[in-house]
Amino acid sequence: MSRYNIWKNEVNLPKVSELKKVRAERITIKPFEPEKDGYVFLHGVALAEFKGRMYCAWAHNKIQENSDDEEVNYAVSDDNGKTWSKCINGNMNPKDGVAVSHGVFLIHEEKLCFFAPQYKGQLGAEMMKMSVYVFDEANDKFRYINVAMNERFWPMCEPVLMENGNYIMPGIYVASDYMSADNTAAVAISRGSDILHWDMVKIERSDDVRVWGECTITVSGKNCKMYCREHSGKRIAL
Repeated sequence: MSRYNIWKNEVNLPKVSELKKVRAERITIKPFEPEKDGYVFLHGVALAEFKGRMYCAWAHNKIQENSDDEEVNYAVSDDNGKTWSKCINGNMNPKDGVAVSHGVFLIHEEKLCFFAPQYKGQLGAEMMKMSVYVFDEANDKFRYINVAMNERFWPMCEPVLMENGNYIMPGIYVASDYMSADNTAAVAISRGSDILHWDMVKIERSDDVRVWGECTITVSGKNCKMYCREHSGKRIAL
């Protein structure tokens, strides 16, 4: 893993006083209201537009972030995101005692798919796998399909189609816990159009670099660039 400037050195960044203001409107999808619903953590938003409707999914927890009672809920919008439905129970936990946390959407072969980590224990202390779900239009709910990858991979950004016909999905390899020095950036690569089976590739890192969580990827021809959250307090992007 290397660190380098993503800005052209010869281009000066504008001063704050030179920045143009943009008109923006704040829209609340799900308010934070633990006194009503008991949820004290809401994190990891995923957005997708599918057949004229917008879907927003996130991780929900009533006890502690990334603990083994985590679940994924969602809301829908029929007016391009201006207003949203009430919180809908995702029912994505494959079975009792197995948590599921925030994931990413992919529209594939006219189906709305969702990839998310499932685990046991705090942050997957006992087990972590990447699972796949498909939205069942007939029953208006997400349906758990199966484990898509047995590696300890947490998807962090939606898959991108590459020239060779494989999808690449950026994420993180969770070695054991939040502070583990062995955590590192990783990607999951599909086996062509088969999105039910993925292979993980860890991103080699240097000894002075620690990585956690949020990341994204850009694909240009045969070149991929991954941008990751650095986790040692240096306040830089990798």
